[in-house]
Amino acid sequence: MKKIFLSIILLMLCLSSAYAQNKPPKYLCQKWRVDTLAMRQTLLKMLAEETADDKSKAEMMLIFLNGMVQELGKVSMQFYQDGRAILHSPQEIKRGVWKYDPNTKLLTIQNAEEESPVRFFVQELKAKRMILREEKVESESKSSLKSLTLIAEK
Repeated sequence: MKKIFLSIILLMLCLSSAYAQNKPPKYLCQKWRVDTLAMRQTLLKMLAEETADDKSKAEMMLIFLNGMVQELGKVSMQFYQDGRAILHSPQEIKRGVWKYDPNTKLLTIQNAEEESPVRFFVQELKAKRMILREEKVESESKSSLKSLTLIAEK
Protein backbone atom coordinates (compact mmCIF):
# COMPACT_ATOMS: atom_id res chain seq x y z
CA MET A 1 0.00 0.00 0.00
CA LYS A 2 2.85 2.38 0.85
CA LYS A 3 4.48 1.64 -2.52
CA ILE A 4 1.27 2.49 -4.38
CA PHE A 5 0.85 5.68 -2.38
CA LEU A 6 4.48 6.72 -3.02
CA SER A 7 4.11 5.87 -6.73
CA ILE A 8 1.04 8.08 -6.99
CA ILE A 9 2.83 10.96 -5.24
CA LEU A 10 5.86 10.55 -7.50
CA LEU A 11 3.64 10.52 -10.60
CA MET A 12 1.85 13.69 -9.45
CA LEU A 13 5.18 15.43 -8.87
CA CYS A 14 6.41 14.44 -12.34
CA LEU A 15 3.22 15.64 -14.00
CA SER A 16 3.22 18.95 -12.16
CA SER A 17 6.89 19.45 -13.05
CA ALA A 18 6.16 18.76 -16.74
CA TYR A 19 3.27 21.24 -16.65
CA ALA A 20 5.45 23.89 -15.03
CA GLN A 21 8.10 23.48 -17.74
CA ASN A 22 5.56 23.88 -20.56
CA LYS A 23 3.61 26.65 -18.87
CA PRO A 24 3.97 29.95 -20.72
CA PRO A 25 5.93 32.75 -19.05
CA LYS A 26 3.93 34.72 -16.54
CA TYR A 27 3.87 38.00 -18.46
CA LEU A 28 3.49 36.72 -22.02
CA CYS A 29 -0.25 36.03 -21.87
CA GLN A 30 -1.67 39.51 -22.32
CA LYS A 31 -2.35 42.11 -24.99
CA TRP A 32 0.72 43.81 -26.50
CA ARG A 33 1.21 46.69 -28.90
CA VAL A 34 4.22 48.19 -30.66
CA ASP A 35 6.14 50.71 -28.59
CA THR A 36 5.85 53.58 -31.07
CA LEU A 37 8.42 55.74 -29.28
CA ALA A 38 11.08 53.00 -29.47
CA MET A 39 10.08 52.22 -33.07
CA ARG A 40 10.33 55.88 -34.10
CA GLN A 41 13.80 56.20 -32.52
CA THR A 42 15.02 53.05 -34.29
CA LEU A 43 13.61 54.12 -37.64
CA LEU A 44 15.07 57.63 -37.33
CA LYS A 45 18.49 56.15 -36.68
CA MET A 46 18.15 53.88 -39.72
CA LEU A 47 16.91 56.82 -41.81
CA ALA A 48 19.91 58.94 -40.84
CA GLU A 49 22.27 56.15 -41.93
CA GLU A 50 20.49 55.50 -45.23
CA THR A 51 19.94 59.11 -46.32
CA ALA A 52 23.00 60.89 -44.93
CA ASP A 53 23.87 62.33 -48.38
CA ASP A 54 20.37 63.17 -49.66
CA LYS A 55 18.39 65.69 -47.62
CA SER A 56 15.31 65.74 -49.90
CA LYS A 57 15.09 61.94 -49.78
CA ALA A 58 15.41 62.08 -45.98
CA GLU A 59 12.51 64.52 -45.68
CA MET A 60 10.26 62.40 -47.89
CA MET A 61 11.18 59.22 -46.01
CA LEU A 62 10.55 60.94 -42.67
CA ILE A 63 6.95 61.72 -43.66
CA PHE A 64 6.46 58.10 -44.75
CA LEU A 65 8.03 56.70 -41.54
CA ASN A 66 5.89 58.90 -39.30
CA GLY A 67 2.76 57.60 -41.01
CA MET A 68 4.00 54.01 -40.72
CA VAL A 69 4.73 54.35 -37.01
CA GLN A 70 1.31 55.91 -36.42
CA GLU A 71 -0.37 52.92 -38.14
CA LEU A 72 1.75 50.40 -36.21
CA GLY A 73 0.55 52.01 -32.99
CA LYS A 74 -2.97 50.82 -33.84
CA VAL A 75 -1.92 47.16 -34.07
CA SER A 76 -2.05 44.83 -31.07
CA MET A 77 -1.29 41.16 -30.43
CA GLN A 78 -3.10 39.13 -27.78
CA PHE A 79 -1.53 35.92 -26.45
CA TYR A 80 -3.87 33.60 -24.56
CA GLN A 81 -2.91 30.96 -21.99
CA ASP A 82 -4.43 28.19 -24.16
CA GLY A 83 -2.06 28.93 -27.08
CA ARG A 84 -4.34 31.13 -29.18
CA ALA A 85 -3.02 34.35 -30.65
CA ILE A 86 -5.01 37.18 -32.18
CA LEU A 87 -3.59 40.09 -34.18
CA HIS A 88 -5.84 43.16 -34.16
CA SER A 89 -5.36 45.90 -36.73
CA PRO A 90 -7.74 48.55 -38.08
CA GLN A 91 -8.07 46.59 -41.33
CA GLU A 92 -8.40 43.02 -40.06
CA ILE A 93 -8.24 40.46 -37.30
CA LYS A 94 -5.90 37.49 -37.81
CA ARG A 95 -6.13 34.38 -35.69
CA GLY A 96 -3.44 31.84 -35.04
CA VAL A 97 -1.58 29.89 -32.41
CA TRP A 98 1.63 30.45 -30.53
CA LYS A 99 4.13 28.49 -28.48
CA TYR A 100 7.14 29.46 -26.43
CA ASP A 101 10.26 27.40 -25.77
CA PRO A 102 11.76 28.63 -22.48
CA ASN A 103 15.08 26.88 -23.15
CA THR A 104 15.78 28.72 -26.40
CA LYS A 105 13.53 31.72 -25.62
CA LEU A 106 11.93 31.17 -29.02
CA LEU A 107 8.40 32.47 -29.61
CA THR A 108 6.69 30.85 -32.61
CA ILE A 109 3.51 32.35 -34.05
CA GLN A 110 1.54 30.45 -36.67
CA ASN A 111 -1.09 32.47 -38.51
CA ALA A 112 -4.04 30.31 -39.55
CA GLU A 113 -3.91 31.69 -43.11
CA GLU A 114 -0.17 31.24 -43.73
CA GLU A 115 1.97 28.16 -44.16
CA SER A 116 5.17 29.33 -42.51
CA PRO A 117 5.32 30.36 -38.87
CA VAL A 118 7.08 33.50 -37.69
CA ARG A 119 9.75 32.99 -35.05
CA PHE A 120 11.22 35.51 -32.65
CA PHE A 121 13.85 35.31 -29.95
CA VAL A 122 12.56 36.91 -26.78
CA GLN A 123 15.39 39.18 -25.66
CA GLU A 124 13.47 40.62 -22.73
CA LEU A 125 10.16 39.80 -21.09
CA LYS A 126 8.86 41.89 -18.23
CA ALA A 127 5.38 42.74 -16.95
CA LYS A 128 5.05 45.81 -19.16
CA ARG A 129 7.68 45.34 -21.89
CA MET A 130 8.84 42.66 -24.32
CA ILE A 131 11.67 42.91 -26.83
CA LEU A 132 11.64 40.52 -29.77
CA ARG A 133 14.33 39.82 -32.35
CA GLU A 134 13.69 37.97 -35.59
CA GLU A 135 15.00 34.42 -35.63
CA LYS A 136 16.76 34.95 -38.97
CA VAL A 137 17.91 38.23 -40.33
CA GLU A 138 18.01 37.87 -44.13
CA SER A 139 20.52 40.62 -44.68
CA GLU A 140 22.75 42.39 -42.26
CA SER A 141 22.36 45.69 -44.11
CA LYS A 142 22.08 48.93 -42.23
CA SER A 143 18.36 49.09 -42.98
CA SER A 144 17.30 45.82 -41.34
CA LEU A 145 15.19 46.16 -38.21
CA LYS A 146 17.00 44.16 -35.55
CA SER A 147 14.46 44.18 -32.74
CA LEU A 148 10.89 45.11 -31.93
CA THR A 149 9.81 46.52 -28.58
CA LEU A 150 6.25 45.80 -27.43
CA ILE A 151 4.47 47.27 -24.43
CA ALA A 152 1.58 45.80 -22.49
CA GLU A 153 -1.71 47.39 -23.38
CA LYS A 154 -3.62 48.89 -20.46
